[in-house]
Amino acid sequence: MNILLITSDYPPNALWGMGWHVVKLKESLENRGVSCYVATAYKSRNYGNNIITTDERTDRDLLSSNKYEIFNDFDKFNLWQEKLADAVLNSNIEFDLIHCHNWMSWITAQKIKKVKNIPIVITFHLLQKQYELMKENPIPTFH
Repeated sequence: MNILLITSDYPPNALWGMGWHVVKLKESLENRGVSCYVATAYKSRNYGNNIITTDERTDRDLLSSNKYEIFNDFDKFNLWQEKLADAVLNSNIEFDLIHCHNWMSWITAQKIKKVKNIPIVITFHLLQKQYELMKENPIPTFH
């Protein structure tokens, strides 16, 4: 079985618990004989095996340059999610299941699903601190 884990936060510079959650989940599944691939940002390209990333230029153009945030422009981040889906599709790896690790990853998963009919599960990791820093915050703060 091949599982695709989609996350925008992953080591080596994971910002919050989501990145580390994906690491531990991947390790646990692989210890049980499941092949796991992580679709994420270019900065994580060399963190372990089976990493699929966008390219460096895409990340520079669409993601935040602030080391304490992943994105700061919601429209650009949504476009980045689509570019991540393209990277996964271009990998030509067949997956049995897609696991999204935040609600924005749904954009990536849906684009992949349109081409390959793969079941999707999602875990909601709340990035409230990230939203507080955004230029156009779609979610009011509750802190």
